[in-house]
Amino acid sequence: MLFAALALSVLAMAPDIVITNTNVVDVLSGQVRRDQDVVIHDKKITYIGNLGLLHASSVPDIVDGKGKYLIPGLWDMHVHWYNEPTLGLFTANGVIGARIMFGQEKHKDWKKRIEAGSLIGPHMIVGSPIIDGPHPQWPGSWPVGKPGEGKAAIDRVKGEGWEFAKVYTWLSRKAYFEIADEAKKMGVEFEGHQPWGITPIEASNAGQRTIEHLGDYTWSMSANADAMIKTLNECPDADFPTMYLTTQRDALKTYDPKKAARINRVFVKNGTWQCPTLITLTNISTLSDPLHQQDPRLKYVPESFASEWRSGVDGRFNIIKPEGFDAAKEVVQGCKRIVGDMNREGVGILAGTDCGNPFCYPGFSLHEEMAIFVECGMTPLEALRTATINSARYMKQESQRGTVEVGKLADLALLDANPLTDIKNTTRVRAVVQGGRLFRRSDLDNLLLIAEESCRAKKG
Repeated sequence: MLFAALALSVLAMAPDIVITNTNVVDVLSGQVRRDQDVVIHDKKITYIGNLGLLHASSVPDIVDGKGKYLIPGLWDMHVHWYNEPTLGLFTANGVIGARIMFGQEKHKDWKKRIEAGSLIGPHMIVGSPIIDGPHPQWPGSWPVGKPGEGKAAIDRVKGEGWEFAKVYTWLSRKAYFEIADEAKKMGVEFEGHQPWGITPIEASNAGQRTIEHLGDYTWSMSANADAMIKTLNECPDADFPTMYLTTQRDALKTYDPKKAARINRVFVKNGTWQCPTLITLTNISTLSDPLHQQDPRLKYVPESFASEWRSGVDGRFNIIKPEGFDAAKEVVQGCKRIVGDMNREGVGILAGTDCGNPFCYPGFSLHEEMAIFVECGMTPLEALRTATINSARYMKQESQRGTVEVGKLADLALLDANPLTDIKNTTRVRAVVQGGRLFRRSDLDNLLLIAEESCRAKKG
């Protein structure tokens, strides 16, 4: 009688979606609540329990979750993607959110349309165009060299409505700290690369919210840090990519755990997040592997990307000498140790892919990043957190997302198998709920088809 009354009260709320008899994964405790009915109304989770609602004919969408596992939707926290027809690749992989690390005006437009439901793609946090030194590496970046230009860049970030300032490698010390000071005054978060000439501790103390790709951590924790960074600063441009990798390898051979722990303590104290993007580093180390050329996922990538990946014409990588690629393989292993130590010492880790780089696929590669985190020594639960609750905490939205709980946004992925026993089970997506909208497996397959056809059409 009590269960019947509860069922009627929930149905009276006019649920939009009910996922029945599913296993709810708690990413905080690591517990699994078995055979739960999850009720969704008005884009939020309104009830989790066992109400026997399978035959409730008034519910528009009922999903049989028997034997399946419900997790929070995943976030890729380092994305470079600029192709609208393939945005559905994220949703098709259960990746319901993306942090855009080199924003363009079209990203703002996409974000509005996605939230309005007129475009399928991930929720977005859109960072500014890259703020770099006086001679930026990337077209479209904002150059900062002269006094006052750093302040002006932050004022522009604020005025144009970007969600954070993206700082980059070639900023001078003077420009960097001018940016940091103005960001603090204006209430603007700044994130991105740790510029050369700025130590990890300096960046953290200056208020940099995230450090991407581990910054120059691999040199800073070395016993020979100063000499190695001096070598890099004096290196000719043509030799820099190879020297970057070989000195990084050498730095890792002189890894000083005590020095690393001191840096990590500062990160923990200041709440400085790390987004290692190990999948991209792994791909760079294996660019010559013929398996990349045979990857069936290439059909989902615009030809402008795929042809560059296949031919190796990317200017950043085609001048790397063989010894650089050999070093890169060792660097990958050393960085895994670093990330494992960071995680054990309480540093906040975010799952991000740097997708858009060679053989780093929208949506797909986030699962690879989490699998690499397990190779770093994380448990599957810890790896899952990097793409769920950690991203929510970074966004200061823990009350709204990051776990499967009543009152939180209905951004969910339903899996065919338990990710806590094998993190690779996150790839087995049966259904996705994003913004309260249900995508069944057939819908997700259709998103893959749309992406494939759009790429084929442009190629033809």
